[in-house]
Amino acid sequence: MEKNTYAISAFIATSPEAAFAYLRRLPNLDEWTLGSRMLEQVDEDTWIGSASGYQRTLYYHVRSLENPRFHAIEWQCGYAYREYFKSYPVMLFPTDYVEPGSSERGVYFHWVAAIDPLQRTQMIMDGIQTVHDSECRALKAALERREGLTEAARGRYRIEADTIYINAPIEMAVAYLGD
Repeated sequence: MEKNTYAISAFIATSPEAAFAYLRRLPNLDEWTLGSRMLEQVDEDTWIGSASGYQRTLYYHVRSLENPRFHAIEWQCGYAYREYFKSYPVMLFPTDYVEPGSSERGVYFHWVAAIDPLQRTQMIMDGIQTVHDSECRALKAALERREGLTEAARGRYRIEADTIYINAPIEMAVAYLGD
């Protein structure tokens, strides 16, 4: 596996719409992340917040990613407003996307962390798996508590993913993967 990304997934017993609305609000990161705390709102989709892995504040930005079959967002972070070096795409797959015709109630959450190799710190890379695994469980718990659950729900399926580095011009990769 290449070293600048990390992917994690979980089944969450909430609707795709509820998960999307919750994840679009950056102050909700305070509830389930280990070190991200929103301190000051810059604009509708941007906050300045703490970041334990960088030992300094970051600009946090969120944007919706358009897809007709599932909800998706991207969190972005950087040291300066609109100059982001971390990207966190999040896909929220409805159960019938994972298994057509499924009546399972919930959403399959898939989160990828992509970090600019020139900006990553050793602390980030040493802890990314442990931190993101813990945060994923905390997010699942936060959303399922809102649904009235008192223990973790189990999904029927498990999303398994990995990330790879492709040594090719981005235009070539986009054309190939878009086909």
